[in-house]
Amino acid sequence: MSENKNEEMKEPHLTEEQWEMQKFRIFAQKKNLKSVDSLCFWYDITGFGKALSDCNWNLEKLQETGLINLLSSVYISAGSPKIVQFPPNPSEHVLALNDGIAKTIDVLGADSMYDPKLWMYYLRDNLCVHYFLVGQARSAGFGFRSVFAGGERIQYAPVKITGQSFLHYNPECITEKTKDFLKQEFVYYPAEFQMNTAFSRAFIIESKGSHFGISKDRIYIEERFFEILKTALGNYIKIVDNGENKIEFFSKDSLLFDISYDKGIDFKSENLACKVFQLSAFAVHNALEGETTEFPLLPELIDQIQNKRWAITKEGVREIE
Repeated sequence: MSENKNEEMKEPHLTEEQWEMQKFRIFAQKKNLKSVDSLCFWYDITGFGKALSDCNWNLEKLQETGLINLLSSVYISAGSPKIVQFPPNPSEHVLALNDGIAKTIDVLGADSMYDPKLWMYYLRDNLCVHYFLVGQARSAGFGFRSVFAGGERIQYAPVKITGQSFLHYNPECITEKTKDFLKQEFVYYPAEFQMNTAFSRAFIIESKGSHFGISKDRIYIEERFFEILKTALGNYIKIVDNGENKIEFFSKDSLLFDISYDKGIDFKSENLACKVFQLSAFAVHNALEGETTEFPLLPELIDQIQNKRWAITKEGVREIE
């Protein structure tokens, strides 16, 4: 495409986007790209495929079922990043994919957070995403499943391609239509998800479903997640499996956080073999928040709690019968 050719023309093959593409190409050929440890949190609405089939894959009909409203609600709750920091410290990045939300964060070592306890708040917040959304999905007639996984990521291409890479134009003589075209993004390729094995592991585990012991309305953490998290916590916080189906997080001798599981799964597919923990509860302890709060993760218990009605009285908060 071209507009007003003359000697001042901007050429698509000379844009910064194209130079960046060539840079990645050279680094890839020389096998000189850097990998980074990462964590991934994958949340997925179950029953989405059946709903589409029942609606003959018509999105207008699907919207009438309430599923699009549920997707919007899930995005509002799960789509907000739980950690945002100035570079080079890591921030969470989020990608919405149809009926799922993928979240990932780089793990750059124990000094990448100004306070290592932030990792505990971060884990709490992402567990709470499942806690609050599983009941909402169930009440709408769908299921909700979450998998947390660890791995690595590597960026091998630019994050976007815009109209800059397609248009010959004169910057001294440019129309509003041309400006809009130059800003338009034709390729979306988030760096954090280009080759992210944490996301791949989470997606594979979740997608195998009940045939591999991965039940709907439950939340799972695979073993690599804890291995990567240990590098983030360094010597500041220790992770201990107490041998009684509970994983505990200590700062010195103070218990900060614990995660209970009711089943360990020896997951094995054609591409992945790992240990997966099916979670049953988690607790935030006094040493972290000033009080101890326990959260059940069994869907029946979540329903019981979230379906209760509460009132504030002179005696405090009480349940309404």
